[in-house]
Amino acid sequence: MFEFIKKTQSQDLINYLPDAVVVLGYDKKISDCNIRAEMMFGYSRKDLRGKTASFLFDEGVEPVYDAMINHSRIPTNVRTKNGEHIVVEITASDSELNQKIIVCARDVTETHNMIKDIIEDYKAAKERSKLHNSFISDMSGDIKTPLHSIIGFSQALIDGVGGDLSEKQAKYLDIINRNASSLSLLMGSVLDIAKLDAGQMTPDIKQFDVISLINFVNQQIEPKAKEKKLVYEVDTQEVVKRKIFSDENMLRQVLLTVLDNAVKFTETGNIKMRVSHPDLDYVKYQGMVVPVDYTDKSYLMFNITDTGVGIAESDLDCIFDEYSMGARQSSKKYSGYGLNLAITRKILEELSGVIWVESEERLGSTFSFIIPIQEPHNIVIHKIIGQDE
Repeated sequence: MFEFIKKTQSQDLINYLPDAVVVLGYDKKISDCNIRAEMMFGYSRKDLRGKTASFLFDEGVEPVYDAMINHSRIPTNVRTKNGEHIVVEITASDSELNQKIIVCARDVTETHNMIKDIIEDYKAAKERSKLHNSFISDMSGDIKTPLHSIIGFSQALIDGVGGDLSEKQAKYLDIINRNASSLSLLMGSVLDIAKLDAGQMTPDIKQFDVISLINFVNQQIEPKAKEKKLVYEVDTQEVVKRKIFSDENMLRQVLLTVLDNAVKFTETGNIKMRVSHPDLDYVKYQGMVVPVDYTDKSYLMFNITDTGVGIAESDLDCIFDEYSMGARQSSKKYSGYGLNLAITRKILEELSGVIWVESEERLGSTFSFIIPIQEPHNIVIHKIIGQDE
């Protein structure tokens, strides 16, 4: 278009162009415009001639120079003759022969306002979500308090504090106690989800001994596996860096959740946890952005494999989503499954980690996750994906 304008320099032809055209001299003053510019801005050619660029463009000549130097469309505001402010995208080209700058402007006010409305709606929705999560958080806490009383007093009665119980009384109290405990665990999961969504659960990154943490987790999982006659193995031989930077409590919660699920979903066979330092190519393959100063010792990978019931292929894409049907259907058999995996994903997101699962129905599953363990100032946000590609 600019070459056409430069070559023709014909007012009649310029007037047929669909965009508003304003011609500036090197003195930053307007020397000419086309009919489309008169219609868009409300000024006649006579009104504009001799006026500086700042008369028309709120930011003066600066966006014109930006458009000309960068060869790109630059948005700027224009004051029309009737006092209205419109948003235009401008392109500009320098005609050295005539010492003129040719500016083409297109009205994008409607698009700009639409984007502005979308952003405002998003902010409002985010604020509503924050209030919603805050309400759920408060409500969950209010429900858990009386639940603890029910659990405590029912357990006391089961233990004989109130005297001997008949067989029927003991049975009913056991049902009350077990269901109240299940509801308490569920409310705890809901509370965690609300806190994570509301940004109220943020990592406290400190240095700690990861092998000591794994040993603690093993002490919790081994009795559960032994009770079901499952073989439980842990391989940490490849761990070179024992002292890592992360949130110890969050990592403990993730490990206990994934291993608990492995025990729940496995009736026979074994559960194995392998901990290693993945190479950087594999870290990148899993969708993580690797800072230039990171090495393969800057990450830890946990692979937890079981010989359990496995997960249907149709559920793999949504297994980490708290609102998914797949997670809810699985949770009908093993309480808390869906919510706990959603919490795990969100916690790993807070830790700048990535989690995925590989599984076959009736053959078992392998849940894997990677976390950065470098100094806190080097930790960056990574992509979270729900399935190995």
